[in-house]
Amino acid sequence: MQLDELVLDKVIILYMMDTMEIPLSIEMMTDICASNEWVNYMDCRQCIYDLIESDFIVNISKNNTELYVLSANGKDCLKIFFTKIPLSLRDDIKAHIREHCQSYRRRQDYFSNYYKNDDGSYTVVLRINTPSQPLMELKLCVQSSTSAKWIHKMWIEKAPIVYELIHANLLE
Repeated sequence: MQLDELVLDKVIILYMMDTMEIPLSIEMMTDICASNEWVNYMDCRQCIYDLIESDFIVNISKNNTELYVLSANGKDCLKIFFTKIPLSLRDDIKAHIREHCQSYRRRQDYFSNYYKNDDGSYTVVLRINTPSQPLMELKLCVQSSTSAKWIHKMWIEKAPIVYELIHANLLE
């Protein structure tokens, strides 16, 4: 049985999600698939929305972060069609995820953003998410966009350390 390209792209996305074993945002799914050239960006976005509409992936969102997992229908579909993904591509997906899973998890669990305030200062929003609720959220006011960008960039790396310091100091 020959699968058309978009159907194969959908199966690749399902396979990637199953291999990741963690809830993923649409942005993360797109980034993983497109940056590795498993599925091109535009097709990936369309396939993800089709998979959501078909109930093959479902939204489990809480705390304003839209995360998706495979539904029972998605798992059943994957069981039927995963062998249509070339073995070399399945191996590539598994190897990539094994190597980068923690990095992807941190990018989702450690959220950061910043915006300019009316007075010219910047507010940096830093959050550590868990699947059920935010574990911690900080808002810092800084005076320059350079500082805001730096904090935003460093948050993924520094979030566990900051959390540990705050937690330890507040509970002493």
